[in-house]
Amino acid sequence: MNLDKAPVGLLELFRLRSQGIGPFVFADGVVPTVEVGEFYGADNLCANVSASAAAAMSVTVTETIGANAGNAGPLRLHALGAHCTIGAAAGTWAQLSVHLQLPAQGGTPVVYVPIASMQFTPRIGKSFYLGGFALPRPLVIRNGVQLLAVLDGDAGGADHVVAVRWLYEWIPNKAV
Repeated sequence: MNLDKAPVGLLELFRLRSQGIGPFVFADGVVPTVEVGEFYGADNLCANVSASAAAAMSVTVTETIGANAGNAGPLRLHALGAHCTIGAAAGTWAQLSVHLQLPAQGGTPVVYVPIASMQFTPRIGKSFYLGGFALPRPLVIRNGVQLLAVLDGDAGGADHVVAVRWLYEWIPNKAV
């Protein structure tokens, strides 16, 4: 009588074992591997900060990938964060957030992807940090993608500053 049971190993799953003798050519098709892609990019790991000029709420700073030679894409984005400094006028609430914005293509609307945000009570002359959020897997982004940090709230004055911080791996362009 056959009983249904889970296979103990890969050979049993494929029913490749007969009388205790494994297949001779199985190792040619299934080979253990080690992913070493991260090691190749370690020398190309960079950090960048883009800050806004002092302004009234809402303050947005935008970094466009490929807008200058220092960040020409494609890039592998590892982490994204933001920080802000409240000027001479406090308020009752503020929200700091980071986003990706994908460019429009052929009339398609812009895709706006929120990554993280935090709310806080703004205090005069204080800095607030939205910690760098490490992405579960690096995200390959191309030229034209924008990284945004947005500070919104009810603090008065026109001297608030926001900055976007990002950790990326530069992917060198190889001529073929």
